[in-house]
Amino acid sequence: MKTVLIVGLCIGGLLVVFILFSAIAGNYFYNLALNSRKKKPVFSLGEADGMEGNEQPISTQEEKAWFCENCHAVSLRSRDGIGLRAYQLDGPPDSNQWAIIVHGYTNCAADFSCAAIHFREKGFHVLAPDLRGHGASGGDTIGMGWLDRLDLIQWISWLLERHADAQIVLYGVSMGAAAVLMATGEALPANVKCAVEDCGYTSAEEQFSWVLKKEFHLPKVPIYYAASLITRLRGRYWFSEASALNQVSKSRTPTLFIHGTNDAFVPFSMCGRLYEAAACEKQTLAVEGAIHALSHRVAPTLYWETLFQFVQKHLD
Repeated sequence: MKTVLIVGLCIGGLLVVFILFSAIAGNYFYNLALNSRKKKPVFSLGEADGMEGNEQPISTQEEKAWFCENCHAVSLRSRDGIGLRAYQLDGPPDSNQWAIIVHGYTNCAADFSCAAIHFREKGFHVLAPDLRGHGASGGDTIGMGWLDRLDLIQWISWLLERHADAQIVLYGVSMGAAAVLMATGEALPANVKCAVEDCGYTSAEEQFSWVLKKEFHLPKVPIYYAASLITRLRGRYWFSEASALNQVSKSRTPTLFIHGTNDAFVPFSMCGRLYEAAACEKQTLAVEGAIHALSHRVAPTLYWETLFQFVQKHLD
């Protein structure tokens, strides 16, 4: 009897230790990755491979300065009461073409100003949101694209209330790309003509697990599940919900999938899986040697010509 009691106490003690470890680890990784009020680590983006462009920023200081000088801020309140900010860059007065451009993880709208400038040069108006938990937008939890998809739909509605005839292109990079893909899985108005995603991930689950293994050399179990539970409690979503892979399988929005072959932050293989899963009209562009989010720097002519040929094909 004593032996059974001792074994039971040992098992119970180990279970308590396991639960405490999981809770502490889950909360730690939530704060590290998703708490917008905490400083974020710098992750490895890929092997540069000596390719020109891989050492450049997504947008230069000159591009950011020009964007900030020429745009104006607009705002709305999200469905869950968070104040959201975006920046509008006006194009030609007679144009009804709009690009909603979406920045990546830990960035802000100005960090993707290079895209705004390219679209402006092609005669588009631009709306560039700060995602929740980023820039001047509110929110304590980074949405990993899942919460952001609904915010994007609100920005689309906001835009159409002011410009009912707008022809809209959705364009995002990294987490912004995932947000765009997740939005295309919802019922979008016919004004949304096409989408472009650059180095988006398949799901928050796979991305979190990949970074956990690659950057921290830790297994998925139990940390992933603990972090997902903490995210549900503090951020109101499960990692398993945030699946661009599931969303594109419902999409009817023509989509261009772009990815750099040397991306080590969001593996290049994810692009192929997203492309295969997409139920919409689709096209893909692999940029040889490009690391995460820098395909437009490594092969700028190929990148922008392919992008705008795709976009123009789907505008009225």
